[in-house]
Amino acid sequence: VDQEEPVPGLWLVYTGDGSHVRIPLPHESVPEGLMAAAISPDGRTIAYSVTRGLGFGSAIWLCDSDGGNQREVWRDETVVVGSLEWAPDGSRVAFTTLIDSPVPFAEAGLWVMDAQGQDARWIARMDGGHGQQPVWSHDARRLYFVARENYEDGRADREATALVSTIRMVDVDSGKEGTMVP
Repeated sequence: VDQEEPVPGLWLVYTGDGSHVRIPLPHESVPEGLMAAAISPDGRTIAYSVTRGLGFGSAIWLCDSDGGNQREVWRDETVVVGSLEWAPDGSRVAFTTLIDSPVPFAEAGLWVMDAQGQDARWIARMDGGHGQQPVWSHDARRLYFVARENYEDGRADREATALVSTIRMVDVDSGKEGTMVP
């Protein structure tokens, strides 16, 4: 049986019938540079992040679900975007940023922007070492995340066993944080 060579990139797969479509990425990125992607709850918009590699930072793009209307909405040359999560009501997108360096367990930033990719703002520090994604509350008012509690301990930048973490919550509008699990 002849099988086509897999083509890297951003793909939408329809779980009902298994059909799929490749979403073209902007000319400056390479498929291997795709960091994260998420589709809006209504299925109309895709948020994705790309990088050109270590030391180049990353950018967040939005596009229609057919790949049209591509637009860069956020860029930072010093960090890479680790995850993207749409709020359940589709009003906002949460994303995480990691320092663009080879340090394996560095802290991360938790950010929120509106559904059009505007008004991005930092809302909390979180654990950046294990690929955890923030989770929205059902009413899209709070985000739950894993926070590192010992940023001052340099060993925890290199050794997973030295990390001290908790589950925290932040109210997205007020910025008020609380610990969920001691």
